Amino acid sequence: MECVLFTAFKGAANSSFQLVKQMKTEKIFLTNSFKGVACDIEIIKDRYQKIIMFGLYKSLQDSIRFEKAAEKDGEYILTSAKLTDYTALADELDLRYTVSDKSTHYLCNEAYYCMMKKASCPTIFIHIPTMKNMSKEFFRKLTLYADKCL
Repeated sequence: MECVLFTAFKGAANSSFQLVKQMKTEKIFLTNSFKGVACDIEIIKDRYQKIIMFGLYKSLQDSIRFEKAAEKDGEYILTSAKLTDYTALADELDLRYTVSDKSTHYLCNEAYYCMMKKASCPTIFIHIPTMKNMSKEFFRKLTLYADKCL
């Protein structure tokens, strides 16, 4: 089995935290600040075959958004993850999704950028809705989705 790392952001009300805390794999919860997230990522060991990052995006409703890139200080980095593997799984589970190639310039982008700069393995960032913007059925499918990403 591959060595996979899942990340989410700290905070009991954060939907990414709620999703990843259930995972039966290695996981870390990132600090909710630009400086803190960079420090959290800096100490991660480079031993994973893939990294799957989750963060919330308030305007999503019962859908997810795959991020193809991160940007900082004019440097634009594309993920090396095979996006079609992730979208095919979303299709299989009937999860609505979009794919974005425009970075958000917020904390999730910072985390994604720092992780792609550090990690030597494919890394993907997936935005998910807030808990209030997803149905119980969608959260169930999202949990199944995350499990199948292993």
